[in-house]
Amino acid sequence: HFDAKQGSCLTFRYGGCGSNRNHFETYEECRAACLGSARPTCLLPMVQGPCQNWEPRWAYNHLLKQCHSFVYGGCEGNTNNFESKETCEDVCPFPKSLQCKACRLKSKMVLSLCRSDFAIVGRLMEIVEDQDSGIARFALEDVLKDEKMGLKFFNIKYLEVTLTDMDWSCPCPNMTAEDGPLIIMGEVHDGMATLDPSSYVRAANDKRVKKIYELMEKKTCDLLNRFQD
Repeated sequence: HFDAKQGSCLTFRYGGCGSNRNHFETYEECRAACLGSARPTCLLPMVQGPCQNWEPRWAYNHLLKQCHSFVYGGCEGNTNNFESKETCEDVCPFPKSLQCKACRLKSKMVLSLCRSDFAIVGRLMEIVEDQDSGIARFALEDVLKDEKMGLKFFNIKYLEVTLTDMDWSCPCPNMTAEDGPLIIMGEVHDGMATLDPSSYVRAANDKRVKKIYELMEKKTCDLLNRFQD
């Protein structure tokens, strides 16, 4: 139904009786009937405003079709500004119909290690999203394999990785800062570390890290390459 105070369409449970014309089966029908040519809340940009009375808020990103947190200054914003993620998703309910499949790896640990230019243990610090790409910044905890970047030689503490072919509505690899240390394996192109949707990204634990060290010590990848040749 259309909520005049919010200036937007909201979901509600319809009991089937005592109705008026202000109920619609879909968000799009409600928007077309009530908003007409006006610009809907969910298409407005996220506006921080010039004031500095900082408080956490949520806004809808219509390109990524997701609600994102931001810091609001307290004045001169717009209606795409919500106190909680739940309220944001009620007003702009696109994500609820989206069911993401689990990310699929190109191959298991051994083949991924052998095909990769680098393998690290790192903690995700930040992700910068673009249309179909992005950048992930990691704090390095261990360098398991590095053939092209000299991470150990230059004592690199942070690594910036380019994410390619990303679908941000269902991102793969799907990483968050809350995941803790991760094992990340990827390729290097023109000196830049890269990950694609099928790259090996898994939670780091002692068993997995020990296994990779054993594979490197036994030169398993060299033996595998000779066998394939």
